[in-house]
Amino acid sequence: HFQAYAWKSGNLSEAQYFNNDSNGREQFSEYLKQHRNPAYLLVDVIEEDFRQETVPHLSGSNRRQLIDRKFEQYYRNTLFRQARVLRRQADGRRDDEMLFSALTNPQRISPWLDTLLTNNIPLIGIHSLPNISTPLLKNIDSDHVLLLSWEKHAGLRQSYFNQKRLNFSRLTPISNNNSFSESVATETPRTQQYLKSLRDRK
Repeated sequence: HFQAYAWKSGNLSEAQYFNNDSNGREQFSEYLKQHRNPAYLLVDVIEEDFRQETVPHLSGSNRRQLIDRKFEQYYRNTLFRQARVLRRQADGRRDDEMLFSALTNPQRISPWLDTLLTNNIPLIGIHSLPNISTPLLKNIDSDHVLLLSWEKHAGLRQSYFNQKRLNFSRLTPISNNNSFSESVATETPRTQQYLKSLRDRK
């Protein structure tokens, strides 16, 4: 499923919906003939992976080489990947705590990128929903936040933030047989168990 909005004078237009098939992409191509502005792509998919790791504090080419090695280790089959420094440790060697993330199934977005390319639409950036959610926490006075978001075509997303830094996120499709509240009640204990397993590894 794919949807497009036009942004004008600080306002979003009504969503235009396109099925994830050849007909949907053909319709999206026709839409782009009427909307020639540069595009942002916001992605909310199950196939997004997050790995938190402590690495030596480096700079310049040494830092780039370290990140490239981690990408090759974790995400060699996709180009849609990101490395972010969460914080620098205060004690010891003052290592960096980093979050590595990636869209692990490039085919989820590649056909839509191809449609943009074919229509000569400049792409400003590709953004994942959890990675742009941090500003929502600015007025929340807590070091530990589990942010729930729901989009009917995607499902229930749970994103965990520690001191307003994203640690991980997971997306679960919502069954048509369950209400939203039932899905939250089912999935939250699973997330708690996952967080416990991360704590126990340290």
